[in-house]
Amino acid sequence: MKLSTSILAHRLKSKFTLQNKKALSDELHLERVLYYCDGDEMQDHKIYICTRDQVSEQDLIVPEKAVLFCIGKIRTRNTGKNGQVFQLVDDTSPFLLFNEIQRIFDYYEKWDDRLYELANQEGSIQEMLDESFRVFHNPIIVHTADYFVIGYSSIIDTRPELSGLVDPDAIFERNQESREGRRQPDLTQKKGAFFYPDFITGTRSLCVNLFEHDHYAYRMLMVESSSRFDACDGALLEHLGEYVSLALSKQTVLQADMGYRLDRIFSDILSAAAGTAVALVCKAVCPGLDADTAIIGALMVLTPGVSLTMGVRDIINADYLSGAIRLLDAVLVAGCLACGVGLAYTAAYALQGVL
Repeated sequence: MKLSTSILAHRLKSKFTLQNKKALSDELHLERVLYYCDGDEMQDHKIYICTRDQVSEQDLIVPEKAVLFCIGKIRTRNTGKNGQVFQLVDDTSPFLLFNEIQRIFDYYEKWDDRLYELANQEGSIQEMLDESFRVFHNPIIVHTADYFVIGYSSIIDTRPELSGLVDPDAIFERNQESREGRRQPDLTQKKGAFFYPDFITGTRSLCVNLFEHDHYAYRMLMVESSSRFDACDGALLEHLGEYVSLALSKQTVLQADMGYRLDRIFSDILSAAAGTAVALVCKAVCPGLDADTAIIGALMVLTPGVSLTMGVRDIINADYLSGAIRLLDAVLVAGCLACGVGLAYTAAYALQGVL
């Protein structure tokens, strides 16, 4: 995994005194550290360590995308596109600095390897978020554009004050307030990491939108609850978002969004059959009861109105694949309900013949 200058500075500042003139970057482009030898030509995306007694009097040229850790006073040539130069005191051990930078890379590469493994072996979104908690120290929620929560950090279950973060009604209300608020533009099309409006959530939240076929499909939201945000969290959250998008792309929209499985098919059939059977029994006990009205009222709760509405919306928005799958989901549910009602009526007529 590649790192940024802001990550390096954040992790090293507790053990070393760093001085730098150039603004820190969040771009993840730096590869592992090397020792600089006098006369070597520095390359972009590399990290170098050198001491004052290892270089000649000639000014060093640091490429724009490179980073140099100087132990002692070393002159660098100003080319107009200089790289990042960190100055350290003379008594700093280059070996300790080298080992510490290596440990930082090992720390993030272990996280990156685990994310890659989960994304390519169909690990759950929650496993990826739990693995990332040790990096961010704050809970993360992933929900669809329709505010359906598909994964969140397990720590939320252990802290009652965070339960509102995964409540669908609270999520929907926050997003509606964001859309209607005059102080904020539409955030659904925003690229990269951004802060959610504080006046809506009551706390700082860092977000990354995830897109499918250039359409806003999911959002990752990290809440500042356990630890203060670091300057490098935005870039790392975007990096996590790439793996979450990969994991979601390996799942069908039906599985990721609606959770339609074989057990739900049987559940819908049995629910419709049970509701119909209860209505028919009540009619047998009270002949004046309108069984058809009672059955319709029971089935209204199971009717796939959300899938039908969202499917039509996706098709209107030219997202034909998602729309077709949602409509297919609605048809499957309607078919299951019809089967359940048919089974109940068939059983009722059979019992009438026997009795």
